[in-house]
Amino acid sequence: MSFFLLALNVLCFQAEANMKAAHLKQGTLEVSASADAPLKFDAAYANSSARVQPLLRHMIAPASFHSTVAQESGTCARPFVAATGMYLTAKSSSSSGQAGTWQLTDAVNGVATATWNLDFLATDWQTVYISDDSGKPAVVARLLSVEDVESEYKWQAENADGFSEGQWDFMQNLLAPNLALRYDKLNYTAESDIHGPVQTISFSPKIKDSVFPGTLWSTYAVTDCKNDLIAVLKLEVTGGLRPGRMMIYNDKGQKAVEVLPDPAVGRYQFLDVNERLLATAETPSLGSNIALEVVPKREALGNILPYALHFERGGYNYSSDLLKDDMRWLIGTAVQVRTLQDAHTGFVPPFVKDRYLLLSISLALLLMLIILVAFCLAGSLRTAWGIFLYREKAMPGFNPSPQQQRFNV
Repeated sequence: MSFFLLALNVLCFQAEANMKAAHLKQGTLEVSASADAPLKFDAAYANSSARVQPLLRHMIAPASFHSTVAQESGTCARPFVAATGMYLTAKSSSSSGQAGTWQLTDAVNGVATATWNLDFLATDWQTVYISDDSGKPAVVARLLSVEDVESEYKWQAENADGFSEGQWDFMQNLLAPNLALRYDKLNYTAESDIHGPVQTISFSPKIKDSVFPGTLWSTYAVTDCKNDLIAVLKLEVTGGLRPGRMMIYNDKGQKAVEVLPDPAVGRYQFLDVNERLLATAETPSLGSNIALEVVPKREALGNILPYALHFERGGYNYSSDLLKDDMRWLIGTAVQVRTLQDAHTGFVPPFVKDRYLLLSISLALLLMLIILVAFCLAGSLRTAWGIFLYREKAMPGFNPSPQQQRFNV
């Protein structure tokens, strides 16, 4: 009897495996865990470099995004980002600002669908202005403190540290290699224990070296051209020495994306709450596999690294809004802000750094100009006074002729 049950179980398991293989061959696999939450898995995701999703995991509705009133009415543009991918690169850099484009290809004169620029003459010089291909203002990414974002936009993150919600716990395992590599780069010392029953040798870094400082984050408010909040970006500050974490929140404070940075290579994978891969960004191109710290930088372009961006196919059940045609630009914005933040480590524009000195010089020059104009006006008045109002007094004993008197009026 037990042999019969065992054979029946084997047959059932084989039938289930054949059914799954048939569904995967068609492109998707559906597992009905419940009537209200059908599960669908993309075969392309199963072959991605992100960790494969457990088949029977309960699916969660991702955080939603929506266009603003100004975007719907056409007052503010929406940057176009192709479904296949984009190439984000800088085009110019000077003392007054920097600019670049989002292109369909990495060609020098590739077709651009959006542009971005920074104004180094403004105090908020780290604000990124993004326009469409015609130059129409689209979105703005402003560097603000968390307190400023909360007070100005009435925004509050549901989880600030990234691990307080159980639905994002999978990130701890995915980020383990990053932490291990940081420890691997430390200097280890050997110690021998000769007093124990067995002589042992242990290797460990110094305590002061193994205690890493707390993670520093920068916060960007992403708005339309009328300052209506769309999303909030949180970026780990790494000084451009290694890839850093990123998070994307919607306007309600719900986390929509966790970005998995490669431990060494300048590659970022955008994952949603269901651990599905949304997009991949890498510098200088996809599949280059070059460590971030040795990627060639162009000083003439402000050391801003170019990034190639590839999107996965959306449209499946519980797919993220960030894969939709009118929302893919948010991932592009996150990548653009990331590369600009890395390039500007320790950098402050001269007009911002020395603004008080420049203001003093400007005021001194203005004062000199005012004094010069005053002297010119004073000299002109004296000349006019001498021409029109001055009367020459006659010398004693001198009687001018009638002709002289006529000219001395």
